[in-house]
Amino acid sequence: MINSPNSRISNMAKDFGVKSKTIIDILEANGVAGKKNTATLNEDEYGMVVEALTRDNQITNMTQYLSGEVDIPRAEK
Repeated sequence: MINSPNSRISNMAKDFGVKSKTIIDILEANGVAGKKNTATLNEDEYGMVVEALTRDNQITNMTQYLSGEVDIPRAEK
C-alpha cells in the first residue's frame, strides 16, 4: 500500500519498490539535501518524488504491457 505524504523515505521506497538511495537522489537533484532514509517527507517532497518516479518509469506501449510482452521492473523482495 502506498503511504500518504509525511511518510518515511524508507517506507516510501519499499512501497514503490526502489531503494531509499533512489528517493534521496531524487530529492537532492531537486535541491532537498541532507535527508536520511529515516527522514519524513512533507507533502511537497512526497509529490516531487512521486512525479519523478512516474515520469522516469513510463510504459511506452500499453498494448504490449497488457498482452504480457513487456513487464514493469519490480524490486526483489
